[in-house]
Amino acid sequence: MSLVELVEQYRQQPLTYPDGEPCEVELLPPLSHEEIDKFAASLPCPLPQDVRDLLAHCCGITGFTEDIEFTREYQAMAPSAFFPHGLSICPDGCGNYWVVDLNESSASFGPIYFVDHDPACIIYQSADLHAFLDEWFRAMIPPHHSLVQQVWDHSEQIARRMNSVLRPQRECIQGEDSELRSFARELDEHWQIADFRDAEPSDGFEWIQVGARTPVRRHDRLPLFAYRKPATFWQRLFG
Repeated sequence: MSLVELVEQYRQQPLTYPDGEPCEVELLPPLSHEEIDKFAASLPCPLPQDVRDLLAHCCGITGFTEDIEFTREYQAMAPSAFFPHGLSICPDGCGNYWVVDLNESSASFGPIYFVDHDPACIIYQSADLHAFLDEWFRAMIPPHHSLVQQVWDHSEQIARRMNSVLRPQRECIQGEDSELRSFARELDEHWQIADFRDAEPSDGFEWIQVGARTPVRRHDRLPLFAYRKPATFWQRLFG
């Protein structure tokens, strides 16, 4: 099913908020061919055809959360080095965003992460825009069981899974995974690496401890994030 078909299929259903109130979903105006080409030229990778078709149908959707805008520029809720080509397509109304993570090797419009500031964390949401929109609409259909709603609510399941993707550099450099080992060799033993390659929705890590001046690193192709742990009191005292 294409993205346009997905959106129109859900728009034909009665959509409600969890409290039962009707939820009106409207499409934002489509982009012209010239506007789509300009947007595509700003990306580090080719614009998938299904996303191009969606933009010719609408440039966003109003409804469950704040407006979704598929071409929205990245809002730096996390260090910009984590999402050098990110798109903050959907805010939650509380200062947090769902971010499309793109790079030169991206074959789809994704993956998508939820970037929160309280608690300050990065949470894996979905593999691509199709999966995200599917769950976004499910949040407006009884019984309102949705992975988007689950991530947004910061449920107990997320709390238990927080930091589930983090691994110390020393462990990564000694492992059998060649790509992870190669990335870890660029760092020292004070770094932590978040590996989202096999992540499931709600997997994530906290970055509150990173701080504005703490070094961060991102693999240029893979969903591997890294930050250097702040020095302890004794490390600062003895250098």
